[in-house]
Amino acid sequence: MNTNKLLSSGLRQTFQRRKILEFLENTKSHPTADAIYKEVKKSIPTVSKTTIYNTVNKLVKEGIIKSISASGQTRYDACIGCHGHFVCSKCGRVFDVPFPSPSAPKDIDGHEIKDSFAYHTGTCKYCRKKV
Repeated sequence: MNTNKLLSSGLRQTFQRRKILEFLENTKSHPTADAIYKEVKKSIPTVSKTTIYNTVNKLVKEGIIKSISASGQTRYDACIGCHGHFVCSKCGRVFDVPFPSPSAPKDIDGHEIKDSFAYHTGTCKYCRKKV
C-alpha cells in the first residue's frame, strides 16, 4: 500500500484509513461504500459504516481516491491517473478503460481544467457472451 498518499495529505494514518485505502488499491471493482464496509469489516469487525463514509469522503477531498457516479451509485477508485470508465448497463460492473486523450489540456477557452472524466455505457464483454 502507498502510505505516502496519506502522509503527504496531512491526514492521520489511522488503522481504518490504511485498511480502506489498501482495499481500494487492491481492487478493480470500483466498490460502493457499502461494499467497502463489507470487505473491511472482515478484518476490522468493529468498523462502522459512518467511519467508511467519512473516510472515503476525506480521501476524495484530499485527492487520494476518486469518486465515480455510475448506475445511480457512488463508487470509489484508488487509480487516480488519467483513465476513463465503462459501466455495463446490464450487470452494473464498472471497468477502467483508456482515456480518449492521453494528454488532457490544462485549460479550454481560458477555463482552468483540474480533472477530466470519460464515462461510457453499454453491454460489457461478459454480458455479451451470455446472449
